[in-house]
Amino acid sequence: MQAITNPIALELAGEVKKAAAPNELVNDTLDNRWNLEDFRKVVEWYERKCEQRAKEEMIITALQNSVPLQAIEAMCKNAGVTEARLAELKSRVQMT
Repeated sequence: MQAITNPIALELAGEVKKAAAPNELVNDTLDNRWNLEDFRKVVEWYERKCEQRAKEEMIITALQNSVPLQAIEAMCKNAGVTEARLAELKSRVQMT
C-alpha cells in the first residue's frame, strides 16, 4: 500500500470521514488501515528472515558435507552472508 500524498485526495478523505462520523464501522476501518499496513510490514520482515535462515541452513549443510570452500564462498556471496557470519556458522557446525 502507498501513502496518499495528493492534497485533493487527502481533503476528500477528510470530508468522507466527517460525513461518516456517526458510523463507527467506517471510522474503525479507516483507523485500522494503519494497523494492517504495520502488520504487512511485519509479515514481510518475517518472510525475509525465513528466507535468510533457509540460505544459512544450506550453507551449514554444505559445511557439514565438506563442500569445497570456493563453492561455500560463492553461496555466501549470493546469500549476503558476511565473513563474520560464516565464521559463526562454521563454529556451529564444529559444535555438532
